Amino acid sequence: MAYKDLREFINRLEEKGELVRIKREVDARTFELSSYIRHMEDGPNKALLFEKVKGYSMPVVANLYGSIKRCALGCGIEATPEDIERYKKDPLGSPGSIGGISVDAFTMTDEERALWILLQKRFHEIEERASRGEFSTQTVSDGPCKEVVITKDIDVWAILPVPWFCDRDAGPYINPGGLVERDPDTGILNIGGYRHLVLPERFGKDRIGTLIIEINDGYQIIDKYRRRGAVSYTHLRAHETSLHLVCRLLLEK
Repeated sequence: MAYKDLREFINRLEEKGELVRIKREVDARTFELSSYIRHMEDGPNKALLFEKVKGYSMPVVANLYGSIKRCALGCGIEATPEDIERYKKDPLGSPGSIGGISVDAFTMTDEERALWILLQKRFHEIEERASRGEFSTQTVSDGPCKEVVITKDIDVWAILPVPWFCDRDAGPYINPGGLVERDPDTGILNIGGYRHLVLPERFGKDRIGTLIIEINDGYQIIDKYRRRGAVSYTHLRAHETSLHLVCRLLLEK
């Protein structure tokens, strides 16, 4: 089962009892919103939907993939009683196998272990199909991701209710955000998940920062543009990558 969009996935989580709605107004910039997230992670561990965020009309959703069950639901996977019985003693679902993935590996239920194994099988299947070239893409002129397009007077701080998560963070972070880049050699699009810092006084109102280290594919792609003279090392320092510049660069290319 595939989801049409994030809204459909959120509705599915609510149907399965995996979502809690916060109806009272919360502040994203004073650690109030992030405190809810931390308490939920340490407690019932459900996804959270903040319906009213102070100063914004946009809601915030968090902890969508904070459990193996929700990750499985995101892939359209649900364990049947037969799956649970079949996999409850499978070594792939053992605490040792999952120890690096979940701190609760030794207290996981038989259902969670079955879901973890089913997820692994799904990932291997996708990798094999991709290696055989079975997936294709289609270029379209429009899509749901372009329902709202802002091209002038961009002010990220004013537009997005980005939470301030930890008291020692430099500021609010989009955590994580998808950074899309086109490889100048192959033309292939790459997307990576990074923390993006929203700090107007440091980057300007229309720019956000991100940390891209050398082992990431994202860094390697940006470095190819640098070697072509399209971006300088100044823009590659930790927490100072200009996504505004990178996005404009890729569009022009």
